[in-house]
Amino acid sequence: MEKINIVIDDENCYFAAGLRHSIMEYAQTNNKSVCFLTPYGTERPDVVFASMRRRAQRWRRAGYGAESVPIVTIKERPIRFVGEIERVLRRSDEQGRLFELLSEILTGVRYVPTTSRRALTGRERQVMDYLRCGLDQSQAARMMGVSVKTVHSHKRSAMRKLMLYRNHELLYWLLSHEGELS
Repeated sequence: MEKINIVIDDENCYFAAGLRHSIMEYAQTNNKSVCFLTPYGTERPDVVFASMRRRAQRWRRAGYGAESVPIVTIKERPIRFVGEIERVLRRSDEQGRLFELLSEILTGVRYVPTTSRRALTGRERQVMDYLRCGLDQSQAARMMGVSVKTVHSHKRSAMRKLMLYRNHELLYWLLSHEGELS
């Protein structure tokens, strides 16, 4: 059984406890043992999970980084411009994202979740096509012969499948992914 040394350096103790629990679940699933180290310990960690503030204060100054020990940055909101931050875990991310990050860091193999991304239904594709053409939801509803609520429901379902959380993210996606509805 491979041993993994992990440091969780976050000011939110509730999130850190949940993260610990999820990491232990990952370890059980992948036949690994986990040792949680303190941020001030002398033993070298394999992975560091640190909030943005702690990452800047403690870990960057200590010389940790991509070449020595991977640091996963814990963020509140989605990142617009990531810059040098390679690995990010948002507080709102699902457990699958954590498993994906751990797999990439520890094995170098991309994690394939058990519930893969579902394809859009025909109606969801149709709604997305109308939105891409510049129609609003009420115009799309008239064209499709359904209620505005139904169009809104299809739009929200498609956004969830595409992992888009705000309307401006959807708009950007529609403009940048011309024929790519999977």
